[in-house]
Amino acid sequence: MAGSLWMVALGLSVGTVARLENSELRVEVDPSSGEMAVLDKGTGQVWRQAKGARIPLTGPVSQSGGNLRFKSAGLKAQVEFTLPPRSRNLTVSIQADDPQAKIEPFDFFAPFQPEPGSFLTVADYNDGHLYPTDLDKWPLYNLDHIHVNALDMPWVGVVDLRSGRGYSLMVDTPFDATLKCLKTDGQRAPWVRWEAEKGSLGYARAVTYHFTAKGGYVDMAKAFRARTELGKLSTKARSNKNIPKLYGAPGLWDFNQLVSDREMKALGVDRCVHHVQDWSAHGDAVKAANALGYITEDYDYYLSSHPVSPDHPYLSGTSGRGYYDTLEHVAVAADGKPRGEGDWWIQCPSFYKTVGKEIIPKRLAKTPTTAIYFDQITADYLGVDDGPLGGGSLEECYDPKHPLGRREWSGAVRDFLKYVTDLEVIPAAEHGKWWEVPYTSIFYGIVSAQWPWPDVTFPTSEGDNEQWRYYRTWGSVGHTYRVPLWQLVYHDSAITMWYPWDVNDVTVGIPNDWIQEKKDAASVLYGVAAGFMVSDPGTGSWFKDRGKFMTSYRNTAKIHEALADKEMVSHRFLTPDRDVQETRWSDGTRVVVNFGSTKFLEGSYTIPRFGWIAKGPWGQAEKVWDDDAKRVVTTIVKGGYRFTDRSTWHGRAVAQAESTTGGVLRVNVDPIEGERLPVHLSVRPSTGLRVYVCDAKTGERTRRATWSPAAEGGINVEPLTGWIVLDVEQASRLRR
Repeated sequence: MAGSLWMVALGLSVGTVARLENSELRVEVDPSSGEMAVLDKGTGQVWRQAKGARIPLTGPVSQSGGNLRFKSAGLKAQVEFTLPPRSRNLTVSIQADDPQAKIEPFDFFAPFQPEPGSFLTVADYNDGHLYPTDLDKWPLYNLDHIHVNALDMPWVGVVDLRSGRGYSLMVDTPFDATLKCLKTDGQRAPWVRWEAEKGSLGYARAVTYHFTAKGGYVDMAKAFRARTELGKLSTKARSNKNIPKLYGAPGLWDFNQLVSDREMKALGVDRCVHHVQDWSAHGDAVKAANALGYITEDYDYYLSSHPVSPDHPYLSGTSGRGYYDTLEHVAVAADGKPRGEGDWWIQCPSFYKTVGKEIIPKRLAKTPTTAIYFDQITADYLGVDDGPLGGGSLEECYDPKHPLGRREWSGAVRDFLKYVTDLEVIPAAEHGKWWEVPYTSIFYGIVSAQWPWPDVTFPTSEGDNEQWRYYRTWGSVGHTYRVPLWQLVYHDSAITMWYPWDVNDVTVGIPNDWIQEKKDAASVLYGVAAGFMVSDPGTGSWFKDRGKFMTSYRNTAKIHEALADKEMVSHRFLTPDRDVQETRWSDGTRVVVNFGSTKFLEGSYTIPRFGWIAKGPWGQAEKVWDDDAKRVVTTIVKGGYRFTDRSTWHGRAVAQAESTTGGVLRVNVDPIEGERLPVHLSVRPSTGLRVYVCDAKTGERTRRATWSPAAEGGINVEPLTGWIVLDVEQASRLRR
């Protein structure tokens, strides 16, 4: 009787089902219809399939423990269901009787139908999105039909944000698969269509459903993390001493090396990933930047060959790069035609390592950069659309001299990146994919939420236009439909940043005051580095408004330094409108950020719009409302570093940073236009105390400064103008 009741509850016909069961789930399969249903024992919820494709089965052929195996006469294949003990993962696989037999693409088992009010969660060319399951039109990539390998991670979740229950579909064999999130009975849900590998099914294909009783998208991300190759930064640091220099380092895209590294260092930028289009054009500047402890990043491009136009501008004046002007390197499609369009043709990655071995050591001998950025290496320019290629898809190469399937395509890219890693160079990439993580340590663009080009999604103005609506709602400055799926999986494996044209201080064509402030807050929440760009002389906040540059740097750098190699263990919304969000970290750090216009009370703190609190074993950082000061005050304390803008001079906030290195206290004070600022230092007055004024462009000491004991304690240094840089020797800090 109990069995019948279960079958009735699961909605399957009595007497026809085969069953798998453990302490967490009960799975029932009706072979005649190819239908399955799952009971989650933790919630009592029954997950039933939506209307759609079925794969009629015969059998089961065999059943043992947590395995059911069937025959599929129509597909001439075996289908297996696996439910391990005490697991919430159900794996369904299919293996052709003849792996080399020709097939047409086919839909796998139909998805489990979501409840109304649920959300799809997916990393579709970004950290992660939430999409209502009743969404009528996709805002960017068409998830009705997109290659799974075009996603940043090969899984999609269905989640009820109120209860946290749901399931994820993890595509275990993602390289020859298409994701379909079509509407059935008014709700979208994920399912898979298997594509041929050069005409046949080839290898066994599999998906795994992970069911969560209350953990929501966080539990789904952790389920995928448990199954993926991480390549943690702490592991990478054992073989490359430069990896820790990424922690707390903003990304500065400075195409023509217009920003002085010595000046940045003098103003308090401790670490930096300084990207220059061609460091070899700037003499010994790269060696000087390396000596300052900065990561020097060069540019390269391996995706494209240019056999049509060898005088293409990307080739002129950039000898020693990875792109070639030869037809022999071009990937060939199934119809025998070269892959590409115009004079942009795709270089088969079977040549990447060969080309790299020829080029990279010579470049490094002349110009010893510590990182190389590989443009579009996993963001195929032919796939930046709303079609099945989505955010960049892997291809196949049919040239008989260098044939590759999609799995082999990714393997060739990984092999090349491993070669670069073995040279003790840090590989960086545009955007990124899960399979790239073990051999890539910097990804540009994952924190942004779209491909940043005006002809696709990047806005050039605010107002009533489609690009701006996407950017504000779903894109980089949206927050109610974004979740950090990538960070929950890979935060401690790679550094992620904003796109170069979508960094903290540059949003092309849009007044950037509130956007920069919001991006700072998002960087703090996600524990990611800030980004800056100088494309031409006088551009970017470094030249236009250096105070904003330093503000974004200070707001994010020390928090990122503390969290860069830490796992993000959770993310959650603290308010129903999703304006206030929290992340927790493996070292015990807790971060709370308010994106809303209403102030949020957090204990004794009042967090304003774009304000935040971060506390951990490393120290504390906060941007909160101060009742005494009657304004927002930022304070950051980490080890020997302290920053605050609580003090004022003639009613204006004074931004002052202090850090101790080698027994010397370095003090940096931002200028207030037209004012001579007296600098107060909380150090004990003594006869041995020496204060030096330093050159703000070089950091070199220029003269001794005068000082006097302050009535409130500490000392007052003589009034100074401009960017103030001081060195203090024999300083004994007072307790605050």
